[in-house]
Amino acid sequence: MDKDLGFQMKDKMLYILSDLLGWYKNSESQEKEEIVNILSDLVDDIPYLNENEAENTMKNIMSDLNNGKQSVIRENILFDRIIRSLFKLSNGCILGVINKFFDENYEKEIEIDSIKKIFKRTYRYFTDTEIDILLKINKDYYHFKIQTSNNPEMRRSLVNYAMSASKMNEFKPNAYKMPTQAAMFLEEHSDIEDQKIILVLPNGVEEDYFVRTIRFWEYSVESLINEKMYCLLPLTIFKYKQELQSIANSNNQDEKVLEDLKGKGAELREIAQEVEIKIRQLKAENVILEDDMSVMLSVLTDLKNHLLEKFVPDLY
Repeated sequence: MDKDLGFQMKDKMLYILSDLLGWYKNSESQEKEEIVNILSDLVDDIPYLNENEAENTMKNIMSDLNNGKQSVIRENILFDRIIRSLFKLSNGCILGVINKFFDENYEKEIEIDSIKKIFKRTYRYFTDTEIDILLKINKDYYHFKIQTSNNPEMRRSLVNYAMSASKMNEFKPNAYKMPTQAAMFLEEHSDIEDQKIILVLPNGVEEDYFVRTIRFWEYSVESLINEKMYCLLPLTIFKYKQELQSIANSNNQDEKVLEDLKGKGAELREIAQEVEIKIRQLKAENVILEDDMSVMLSVLTDLKNHLLEKFVPDLY
């Protein structure tokens, strides 16, 4: 295919997808620019799929868009954008997460690279709220999967991602090192289990493969600060998504539902304000940088406003 024609086709497809989602490619908004980048990743993935996969992927996307799922897709992309931004902060802001969840003991004076790697799974942006963070420290890779809810395919997804990422880390000929992995669930569900995988080799030998499982709702604002996991502070209000959704889905009368939503929304705003104060205190004490504070407060505001706009528009 002619290269110029290929660029024209990609540009047209980006415009169509952006238009259907209510975003426009020529917007100057940084948020919309990042969204177009995700759509661009999707379009870039298509040529690497076989004909049937590419056709089915585009059919599924267009079907979702035409069946009114724009809000779900936009929410998934929003969560991906804001959570990913938290792992691009300074070392002092994210090292606590790495040390705690990957059992490491890194100091601030190291170089952390955030690797943008999709591994041909971009369509997941349109189906699941699932974020993959891939970091490189020295010569080692760390994969942090963040999931909003339980997913029976989680274990298989972890193995697939690790195998794909291992191709980036050939430490000797024909020997590939898998990344250290951890999985964090944002929403509380009683059926969430530790991510243990049993790999059966052709000779029948079974190998246990454990992935550290984090139940984020078990961490308070104070415990995150004590563990120096500062970058996760804005996500502490995420629990209100599940609580608000539960109220909205209840069988109570409309007036009762509205009253409960407003009460929970007011509580959300109060907690968000308390988290903001804590973040500003960390900056005042020079624990985090000015840029760290700016991004964290932006994430906190975006998440708070999204939840209020979705469930309690009267308080937005």
